[in-house]
Amino acid sequence: MKIIKGRKENWEKEAEKVCHDFDMFCEYLLEKKVKLSKGSGNIGKKACFELNSLFTVKEDFEKPTRLQKDYPVINFFYFFAVSKGILEQDPKGNYMQPGCNYGYYKEASVLERFLLLLMDVLFDGRFSNDSVWSGMSMEYLMDWAEKKRPCANKSYALPENISVRLCMTGRDNLMTYLEELGVLTLRLKEGQKYLLPIERQWKMEIKPLFELVCNLYSAVHKEYDEEKEDLAFFCFDTYWKKHISGGKASGLIKIFEEQPVDYENQIADLEISVHRGNCIRVVRMNLSDSLYKLHLMIQKVFEFENDHLFAFYTGHGMMKETFTMPEAFMSNADYSVHDTALGDLRLHKGDSFSYLFDFGDEWWFDIEVVEVTDGSVPEPELIKAVHDAPEQYPMYEYEDEAYEDDDE
Repeated sequence: MKIIKGRKENWEKEAEKVCHDFDMFCEYLLEKKVKLSKGSGNIGKKACFELNSLFTVKEDFEKPTRLQKDYPVINFFYFFAVSKGILEQDPKGNYMQPGCNYGYYKEASVLERFLLLLMDVLFDGRFSNDSVWSGMSMEYLMDWAEKKRPCANKSYALPENISVRLCMTGRDNLMTYLEELGVLTLRLKEGQKYLLPIERQWKMEIKPLFELVCNLYSAVHKEYDEEKEDLAFFCFDTYWKKHISGGKASGLIKIFEEQPVDYENQIADLEISVHRGNCIRVVRMNLSDSLYKLHLMIQKVFEFENDHLFAFYTGHGMMKETFTMPEAFMSNADYSVHDTALGDLRLHKGDSFSYLFDFGDEWWFDIEVVEVTDGSVPEPELIKAVHDAPEQYPMYEYEDEAYEDDDE
């Protein structure tokens, strides 16, 4: 259905309050040049504590002793900013700087910005899938909304099939995100605070933006054809034209247009160390080489037989991604080792990622970027070797009695 003009204006007014928190998050990191963790790239404890105090939805920690992962809103904003190219780490990984899409985001209308935030919470499994968070899922909430047709600024008892999922912790990250997005407010019923989680009863106040959530969710499930159109383009082109603007695509669609990445004629020196033993190999490869080629090089320099499946793991926390072969059970066409080049990982000196070979014996390797420079090599080459390679299938010694014939 086409959105009534007055309703859209009301949404914009509400969305402005929501986007203010994210804008404040970005400005805080940029203006204060907040130091990032060398290991994970995450925001430090003190900065998280200060940021938390500025938000509409906040955690009630008394001292700056908690990590970024303990602040759901900060963790979400961080993922959102980096994954959408709004912010990025500086070349040395010390702090955040404006990303390639920072300008597009700043120029966008408030409703476009809100839709961008909402899209992640609704459709990215990191937020919406209960198998990830062991909490409620968007599907349960949207099924309830379709039947109940809740009105804005009214409170409703939380449906039992959703309430049950809040019993273990008394809260849910997805609910926290929806509260931060001004979609609803979750509260315990009076006198419930000191009851056991399983005995508590919840109510939620529906906010005006809840209608937009339902509208977008319904449109995606009824109108979106994943074989014909990317989800982001559907939201900021097809949906935006039909349900919001009446014919004009959102300007934020530019964020999802593929930006050419120029890593031709660049090489990386990678230090590869195995968790078992002290063997280290340093290899030199073109950034245009695929992760599959890196796999073959690791197999060669560590003298393995290349007889099992494998995976590469990049990033930390919510930014973690897994790259595999199609044969792997957790494979994803968007994260194929054949179609992903080293340069696609946006590697800088000091960055690191992991390689797992053989999901049974679990041979783990750490890969650190020693240097990224201009140049090229005809084929990946070994430039340094420290200590002997470990045996892939070592012979273990057993007590003699282990081999005694049972018939003797």
